[in-house]
Amino acid sequence: MRSQLLQDAVRQVYALEPVALMGQATAVFGAPGTGKTLLIQYLAGKAISQGAFDPAKLYYFNADDSHAGLLEKLEYAEEFGYHTIAEGHQGFSTGRFLKILDDLIVENQAHGVIIVLDTGKKFFDPMSKRQGRAFGKHVRLFVMKGGTIIVLAHTNKHCDNEGKPIYAGTSDIVEDFDCAYLMYEAGKDVDAETK
Repeated sequence: MRSQLLQDAVRQVYALEPVALMGQATAVFGAPGTGKTLLIQYLAGKAISQGAFDPAKLYYFNADDSHAGLLEKLEYAEEFGYHTIAEGHQGFSTGRFLKILDDLIVENQAHGVIIVLDTGKKFFDPMSKRQGRAFGKHVRLFVMKGGTIIVLAHTNKHCDNEGKPIYAGTSDIVEDFDCAYLMYEAGKDVDAETK
Protein backbone atom coordinates (compact mmCIF):
# COMPACT_ATOMS: atom_id res chain seq x y z
CA MET A 1 0.00 0.00 0.00
CA ARG A 2 2.81 2.41 0.90
CA SER A 3 4.52 2.00 -2.47
CA GLN A 4 1.22 2.67 -4.29
CA LEU A 5 0.60 5.79 -2.19
CA LEU A 6 4.11 7.05 -2.93
CA GLN A 7 3.57 6.41 -6.64
CA ASP A 8 0.28 8.35 -6.68
CA ALA A 9 1.49 11.23 -4.49
CA VAL A 10 1.93 14.72 -5.92
CA ARG A 11 4.09 17.42 -4.42
CA GLN A 12 2.19 19.70 -2.05
CA VAL A 13 2.51 22.77 -4.24
CA TYR A 14 -0.13 25.13 -5.50
CA ALA A 15 -1.97 24.31 -8.67
CA LEU A 16 -3.64 27.74 -8.50
CA GLU A 17 -1.85 29.88 -5.92
CA PRO A 18 -3.06 30.77 -3.30
CA VAL A 19 -6.34 28.87 -3.68
CA ALA A 20 -5.85 25.21 -4.62
CA LEU A 21 -3.10 22.69 -3.87
CA MET A 22 -2.16 19.89 -6.23
CA GLY A 23 -3.65 16.56 -5.23
CA GLN A 24 -6.55 18.06 -3.30
CA ALA A 25 -10.23 18.82 -3.70
CA THR A 26 -11.11 22.50 -3.34
CA ALA A 27 -14.52 24.19 -3.36
CA VAL A 28 -15.02 27.91 -3.99
CA PHE A 29 -18.47 29.17 -2.97
CA GLY A 30 -19.83 32.56 -3.98
CA ALA A 31 -22.96 34.27 -5.20
CA PRO A 32 -23.45 34.49 -8.97
CA GLY A 33 -21.44 37.39 -10.36
CA THR A 34 -18.86 37.60 -7.55
CA GLY A 35 -16.02 36.57 -9.86
CA LYS A 36 -15.40 32.89 -9.10
CA THR A 37 -14.83 32.04 -12.75
CA LEU A 38 -12.69 35.11 -13.43
CA LEU A 39 -10.56 34.43 -10.36
CA ILE A 40 -9.92 30.79 -11.27
CA GLN A 41 -9.19 31.60 -14.92
CA TYR A 42 -6.82 34.39 -13.93
CA LEU A 43 -4.99 32.11 -11.47
CA ALA A 44 -4.79 29.35 -14.09
CA GLY A 45 -3.26 31.72 -16.65
CA LYS A 46 -0.78 33.01 -14.07
CA ALA A 47 0.21 29.48 -12.96
CA ILE A 48 0.67 28.32 -16.56
CA SER A 49 2.77 31.42 -17.37
CA GLN A 50 5.00 30.57 -14.40
CA GLY A 51 5.34 26.92 -15.48
CA ALA A 52 3.51 25.55 -12.42
CA PHE A 53 1.96 22.69 -14.43
CA ASP A 54 1.48 21.38 -17.96
CA PRO A 55 -1.51 23.32 -19.38
CA ALA A 56 -2.56 20.24 -21.37
CA LYS A 57 -3.45 18.61 -18.03
CA LEU A 58 -6.00 21.31 -17.07
CA TYR A 59 -9.63 20.59 -18.02
CA TYR A 60 -12.13 23.38 -17.45
CA PHE A 61 -15.69 22.01 -17.53
CA ASN A 62 -17.89 25.00 -18.31
CA ALA A 63 -21.54 24.17 -17.74
CA ASP A 64 -22.75 27.57 -16.58
CA ASP A 65 -22.29 30.03 -19.43
CA SER A 66 -24.05 31.68 -22.32
CA HIS A 67 -22.85 31.17 -25.89
CA ALA A 68 -20.98 34.50 -25.83
CA GLY A 69 -19.50 33.77 -22.40
CA LEU A 70 -18.31 30.36 -23.52
CA LEU A 71 -16.61 31.84 -26.60
CA GLU A 72 -14.84 34.44 -24.46
CA LYS A 73 -13.59 31.85 -21.97
CA LEU A 74 -12.60 29.46 -24.76
CA GLU A 75 -10.42 32.17 -26.28
CA TYR A 76 -8.66 32.62 -22.93
CA ALA A 77 -8.19 28.84 -22.56
CA GLU A 78 -6.70 28.61 -26.06
CA GLU A 79 -4.30 31.46 -25.27
CA PHE A 80 -2.92 29.49 -22.31
CA GLY A 81 -3.22 26.02 -23.82
CA TYR A 82 -5.72 24.34 -21.50
CA HIS A 83 -8.89 22.46 -22.40
CA THR A 84 -12.44 23.75 -22.17
CA ILE A 85 -15.27 21.24 -22.20
CA ALA A 86 -18.87 22.42 -22.44
CA GLU A 87 -22.30 20.85 -22.22
CA GLY A 88 -23.58 19.75 -25.63
CA HIS A 89 -20.28 20.18 -27.44
CA GLN A 90 -18.44 17.21 -28.96
CA GLY A 91 -20.89 14.85 -27.30
CA PHE A 92 -20.21 15.95 -23.73
CA SER A 93 -22.98 15.88 -21.13
CA THR A 94 -22.54 16.69 -17.43
CA GLY A 95 -24.26 13.38 -16.69
CA ARG A 96 -21.15 11.63 -18.09
CA PHE A 97 -18.70 13.42 -15.80
CA LEU A 98 -18.44 10.77 -13.06
CA LYS A 99 -17.79 8.12 -15.73
CA ILE A 100 -14.92 10.26 -17.09
CA LEU A 101 -13.55 10.65 -13.56
CA ASP A 102 -13.83 6.90 -12.93
CA ASP A 103 -12.04 6.13 -16.21
CA LEU A 104 -9.13 8.40 -15.20
CA ILE A 105 -8.92 6.59 -11.85
CA VAL A 106 -9.16 3.03 -13.22
CA GLU A 107 -6.73 3.69 -16.08
CA ASN A 108 -4.22 5.38 -13.70
CA GLN A 109 -4.39 8.64 -15.67
CA ALA A 110 -5.49 10.96 -12.84
CA HIS A 111 -1.98 11.87 -11.69
CA GLY A 112 -1.28 15.56 -12.39
CA VAL A 113 -4.70 16.19 -13.98
CA ILE A 114 -6.45 19.37 -12.82
CA ILE A 115 -10.22 19.58 -13.24
CA VAL A 116 -12.34 22.69 -12.71
CA LEU A 117 -16.14 22.31 -12.55
CA ASP A 118 -18.08 25.49 -13.23
CA THR A 119 -20.52 25.20 -11.49
CA GLY A 120 -20.92 22.22 -9.21
CA LYS A 121 -24.73 22.16 -9.27
CA LYS A 122 -24.60 21.20 -12.95
CA PHE A 123 -22.76 17.99 -12.02
CA PHE A 124 -24.62 16.94 -8.86
CA ASP A 125 -27.58 18.15 -6.82
CA PRO A 126 -26.11 20.14 -3.90
CA MET A 127 -29.40 19.75 -1.99
CA SER A 128 -29.15 15.93 -2.06
CA LYS A 129 -27.06 14.33 0.69
CA ARG A 130 -27.02 11.08 -1.29
CA GLN A 131 -25.63 12.77 -4.42
CA GLY A 132 -23.23 14.92 -2.39
CA ARG A 133 -21.79 11.86 -0.64
CA ALA A 134 -21.52 9.89 -3.89
CA PHE A 135 -19.84 12.80 -5.66
CA GLY A 136 -17.44 13.24 -2.74
CA LYS A 137 -16.44 9.55 -2.89
CA HIS A 138 -15.58 9.78 -6.59
CA VAL A 139 -13.60 12.99 -6.00
CA ARG A 140 -11.71 11.41 -3.08
CA LEU A 141 -10.64 8.46 -5.25
CA PHE A 142 -9.51 10.90 -7.96
CA VAL A 143 -7.34 13.00 -5.61
CA MET A 144 -5.92 9.85 -3.98
CA LYS A 145 -4.61 8.99 -7.46
CA GLY A 146 -2.87 12.37 -7.71
CA GLY A 147 -5.63 14.38 -9.39
CA THR A 148 -6.73 17.89 -8.43
CA ILE A 149 -10.30 19.12 -8.54
CA ILE A 150 -11.71 22.60 -8.05
CA VAL A 151 -15.48 23.01 -7.85
CA LEU A 152 -17.09 26.41 -8.15
CA ALA A 153 -20.41 26.57 -6.31
CA HIS A 154 -23.06 29.04 -5.24
CA THR A 155 -24.04 30.55 -1.92
CA ASN A 156 -27.60 30.91 -0.66
CA LYS A 157 -29.54 34.05 -1.53
CA HIS A 158 -29.74 35.02 2.14
CA CYS A 159 -26.92 35.40 4.65
CA ASP A 160 -26.65 34.02 8.17
CA ASN A 161 -27.58 35.99 11.32
CA GLU A 162 -24.16 37.66 11.32
CA GLY A 163 -24.57 38.83 7.73
CA LYS A 164 -22.13 36.33 6.26
CA PRO A 165 -22.82 34.29 3.11
CA ILE A 166 -23.83 30.65 3.49
CA TYR A 167 -22.78 27.92 1.06
CA ALA A 168 -25.70 26.45 -0.87
CA GLY A 169 -26.76 22.86 -0.34
CA THR A 170 -25.92 20.22 2.22
CA SER A 171 -22.62 20.25 4.10
CA ASP A 172 -21.24 17.22 2.24
CA ILE A 173 -18.90 19.10 -0.12
CA VAL A 174 -17.55 21.32 2.67
CA GLU A 175 -17.00 18.26 4.89
CA ASP A 176 -15.59 15.93 2.21
CA PHE A 177 -13.30 18.34 0.37
CA ASP A 178 -9.81 19.29 1.56
CA CYS A 179 -10.46 23.03 1.40
CA ALA A 180 -13.47 25.31 0.95
CA TYR A 181 -13.60 29.07 0.40
CA LEU A 182 -16.51 31.44 0.77
CA MET A 183 -16.27 34.43 -1.59
CA TYR A 184 -18.18 37.66 -1.42
CA GLU A 185 -17.71 41.16 -2.78
CA ALA A 186 -15.26 43.29 -0.81
CA GLY A 187 -16.85 46.37 0.69
CA LYS A 188 -20.34 45.08 0.07
CA ASP A 189 -22.81 45.58 2.90
CA VAL A 190 -23.40 41.88 3.50
CA ASP A 191 -26.04 42.64 6.16
CA ALA A 192 -28.29 44.00 3.42
CA GLU A 193 -28.59 40.43 2.13
CA THR A 194 -30.36 39.28 5.30
CA LYS A 195 -33.20 41.76 4.96
